[in-house]
Amino acid sequence: MTRPAADLTDDEIRMLASHIARLCLEVERGLRSPDHLRQLADPHKPSRWTRALKVGRFHGGPPVPADIGPPHLSRIREDHAVVTVVTRTEGLRWGAITLQLRARGTTWHIADLQRLLAAAHYRSGQARAPVDEMSLDEKIQRASAERRLVGAALATVRRRLRDLHDPDARRGAIQSQADYLQRALGDLDRELLDLCSRDHARLTVEQMRRHLG
Repeated sequence: MTRPAADLTDDEIRMLASHIARLCLEVERGLRSPDHLRQLADPHKPSRWTRALKVGRFHGGPPVPADIGPPHLSRIREDHAVVTVVTRTEGLRWGAITLQLRARGTTWHIADLQRLLAAAHYRSGQARAPVDEMSLDEKIQRASAERRLVGAALATVRRRLRDLHDPDARRGAIQSQADYLQRALGDLDRELLDLCSRDHARLTVEQMRRHLG
């Protein structure tokens, strides 16, 4: 008898999420068609997340294991999981993919997929959806969501470091990733402070205009 998808263990779902993250990288690097991801979409829900595949196009060749960080899993129910995976875009730049996965019958489907990139990608013009085209509220929402994901990724990487023995050959690479994520978190904190200050100033001006008539 075929095993129900909801019976998969957390480790098996993490393996599935890593596979999906690899597909995302291959799509972004022009190695696969987006149809490979669309085939994994939940057939009972609209595939709005396919827009996320147009956020960036990166050059890095076939993905290697070092391009994909450890999945950070939250099991909401037996048939519903949210997974965040940190992935390398180009050079030392990293972004994050967040997935909502739902089990139906014997298969897990993607119910939602969001691609978040470090602010440096938008400032460098590498992303196809410039931040300047967003409203201030949208910028705050995006930066806040990105900060949550980067914070979760940093916590996961730090746990990996704690679990490694000092002589482990992977420690240097993982420490570099932790250092990068820590810097990215600081950048996002400063960006959010600036955005929130601008938002407060905008609201103050609007209140003054209403008061003056």
